[in-house]
Amino acid sequence: MLLAKGTFEIVQSMRKLFIINDVSGTAAQYGIGTFIQELSDSLQRTNCQIVKVDVNTDSFNIGICEKEKNVHWCLPKTKIKWDSDNYHYYRNIAYLLAASVNEGDEVAFQFNYLQHWIISCILRKLLPTARQILTIHYLDKEVKEKKDIFFSQ
Repeated sequence: MLLAKGTFEIVQSMRKLFIINDVSGTAAQYGIGTFIQELSDSLQRTNCQIVKVDVNTDSFNIGICEKEKNVHWCLPKTKIKWDSDNYHYYRNIAYLLAASVNEGDEVAFQFNYLQHWIISCILRKLLPTARQILTIHYLDKEVKEKKDIFFSQ
């Protein structure tokens, strides 16, 4: 447990698993969405807080819902058109994720989309002790190149 400077509030360190989901494509509605739901359900009885992070949602504001030890974030789509690979959008998500981690937390980030390599890269710099998991849900000839980009940055 950590004691915040200048206060008597006790902050308890915990295990957190952030599951990153992209709701903009059809894969999130079918195979990947089902996988994420099954993963979340299977970890219900563990001592780990599950934080499901939906990016590229149609919501107008950032939404955060807590239910018991589970948290669900809804992050709206970017309106920036000049940023073709959404670098700034994903960079900001990485900073938001890092800011929600307390000192002493055991943290893992589970990625389901290769285009989230930007989030992964920045989190490796901000939280070097955090674990990262990339689940590849489908294979094609471009996956190897994309996987190499994901981990080389």
